[in-house]
Amino acid sequence: MKIINHDDLKSLKNCKVLIRAHGEPPSTYQFAIENNIELIDASCPVVLKLQNRVRNSFDDIEDDGQIVLYGEQGHAEVNGLVGQTNGKAIVVKTEEDLTQIDFSKPVHFFSQTTKSTIGFEKMEQMIQEGIVKQKGSLEGRRF
Repeated sequence: MKIINHDDLKSLKNCKVLIRAHGEPPSTYQFAIENNIELIDASCPVVLKLQNRVRNSFDDIEDDGQIVLYGEQGHAEVNGLVGQTNGKAIVVKTEEDLTQIDFSKPVHFFSQTTKSTIGFEKMEQMIQEGIVKQKGSLEGRRF
């Protein structure tokens, strides 16, 4: 067995590849089909369930909705989650990262499974405050 990355995967054909617990974006599965790669999927069931929730939310949001993920940019699990949104998810880890969010638009907020619930709840609170602040700043204006 050999550990590979996505760049290595691009050069493979007609072989077997084990997917680790963090899961993969849909593009990995499509590439495997196109290149006759047999995938042995060891993705964590919890991660797969989260991927499905993110994908379903992404499919259901209006054009102006946003998927926001609390997690580590570049982490394998986060890459798989971002892949569920065709690369459109916003990844946040710190308060400074929240500047990427348009608080005037709907937000669907999810977390990498290995992040702390305390951190998630803190970020959720800041997102809610940003939404309330945005709505307050729009009151009384004429459009």
